[in-house]
Amino acid sequence: MDVPNVCTYIYWNTGIYLRPFVDKIHFRLPFNKHFFTWLGGIEGTRENCETLMKAGCPLLVYPGGASENLKDERIPKYLLLWKDHVGFAKMAAKHNYTIIPFSSVGFEDMFQIWFSIPSYYIFTLLGDSRAKKERVLHKQASKNTPPPTPHQTFSKGYKAPPFPDTRIPVYAPWTFRPQSNYCVFGTPIETTNFDADDSESVFALRDVVRDAVEKCVEQAKEMQVSDTERTFYDAFMALADFDDLSFKPPPNWLIYLFAKPWHILFPVKCEGLENIPKDGRFLLVGNHQNWVSDCILFLSFVFGGIFASPEKCSVMMDHDTPLLVYPGGAIENWKDERIPKYTLMWKDRAGFVKLAAKHGYTIVPFASVGFEDMPRYKAEIWFSIPAHYFLSFCGDHGRAELERRRSSRTSSHPDISKPRFSKGYIAPPVPDCRLPIYKPWTFRPQSNYIVFGPAIETRGVDSSNAESVFELRDHVRDAVEKGIRRGLDMQRNDTQRYTTLKTVWNAIIGNKEKS
Repeated sequence: MDVPNVCTYIYWNTGIYLRPFVDKIHFRLPFNKHFFTWLGGIEGTRENCETLMKAGCPLLVYPGGASENLKDERIPKYLLLWKDHVGFAKMAAKHNYTIIPFSSVGFEDMFQIWFSIPSYYIFTLLGDSRAKKERVLHKQASKNTPPPTPHQTFSKGYKAPPFPDTRIPVYAPWTFRPQSNYCVFGTPIETTNFDADDSESVFALRDVVRDAVEKCVEQAKEMQVSDTERTFYDAFMALADFDDLSFKPPPNWLIYLFAKPWHILFPVKCEGLENIPKDGRFLLVGNHQNWVSDCILFLSFVFGGIFASPEKCSVMMDHDTPLLVYPGGAIENWKDERIPKYTLMWKDRAGFVKLAAKHGYTIVPFASVGFEDMPRYKAEIWFSIPAHYFLSFCGDHGRAELERRRSSRTSSHPDISKPRFSKGYIAPPVPDCRLPIYKPWTFRPQSNYIVFGPAIETRGVDSSNAESVFELRDHVRDAVEKGIRRGLDMQRNDTQRYTTLKTVWNAIIGNKEKS
């Protein structure tokens, strides 16, 4: 991964295209051979190096080769495995090439090693004549050969363990975490004072370069630790880092770009829109449908979405901002095959009611029906995966959140003796939550039915009284459930429920069908 990443980055920023030396093992793999040749790579031999240095080409070399690239679980991350390789130093000194040490940190943290296999299996598949001999040597070698210490690895005269002991790591695909790659380029090292024909001088040059690379590795690790946008999750969440109070609605063309296709495929049929207050001091409270309906909400920062916290909610209410909240959150959004459709999963949450009562906000209950019925068959959920896999994809923040919730919850299932919505209900822990994966071939676009219930005033509710807060919360919940039942009635009685090619065409050209 690091060769194309480094080469293209340097080319885009300096205009210099490096010719990378590639370990000979890559030229024995059909795909790798063509890929690296297309990238400009050449087999790492002294003859090729001699030719390119005489031509004055900028070069890239990894002295650790494939052994360093295929570190298994026995070898620490980012450990240099240069063994007794000094050819690069000798050739650089011979041709007076300047050596620029650099490090690359990031790719070795993207996966976790699942298991490793002896390398001779790969060569057997490739039909290599050495495979049989290497297999015999592998049986003779100790399977528990410890990895070399850093001192052994870098010292002159170090002999690497036999090739048959090399193992190829197999990474667990579910641990994949895209993240940044950190490159540090050290001070250029001149080679004019080193004699290419003197072994001691060549090893001294190699040690100088090795120390510089190790220093660059440490600097890159520091960059990695201090980076607040290291993973894909961190970088994505940073896009929402704006002043909540200064937010202005996006231009109409942007709203049209993202929302119009959504409304064509899933037309909104509404009832009770007149129940929304005109003064703007209201809180919409409703049910969260399946996660497919929220695909566009991954761009919620464009439309003014804010992180759900009591502090931010109080600030927004102090400035009379109309708000929307789903008390069920992601848990209600990710209902799997064990949970009935349109089930509210508010658990023990009543903070939205407390804040609304504290700031005198009007609560408008609403319900939306349609997205959870998009798959046309009963067995619409193909399978479900544990939510902690998704959290691990979100990076260190997700893993920390997972461990926090694991340690704070002991029950793996809710207590059936308590109603799901009652005060004191303890939700199952995050590891028990599952992300449903729907059968894509069962999707059938259809209308989304939204019902706004009568507004509920909160001015007479004491926000410091828990009983009053939960009583109002239950009242809001009952209103939302009533709206869900009304939405289901609208859905059953709608003769134009499903989206067809005709309705899509009419929506595009602006015609409306007669109902």
